[in-house]
Amino acid sequence: MIDFLKKIWAWIISIPQDKLLHFVSILLLTLLTFCVVFIFSTFWPAFGWANLLGVVASLGKELYDLIKQEGHTAEWRDLVADGAGLLTADGVLLLFYLGMLI
Repeated sequence: MIDFLKKIWAWIISIPQDKLLHFVSILLLTLLTFCVVFIFSTFWPAFGWANLLGVVASLGKELYDLIKQEGHTAEWRDLVADGAGLLTADGVLLLFYLGMLI
């Protein structure tokens, strides 16, 4: 078990900082958007708006990097990290929803 955890930790610290920032920023943006919209709405509209903003922010950032190109590089791996952050946020929100049903 310890060797397994060491391998996971080694994999996590091998992820480039840029990708971790993409993951965390989309994760937090999605969760924060959900919380704000949920104040004024129900679960599913808040879930939809949070996901929409996460996708738009992710694609917008990569489009900006593609157009700007001065010190910016558009990478598909950034989109993968963003997608992982979005899916993680969705998992957290769906667990929240299941908790609301109980």
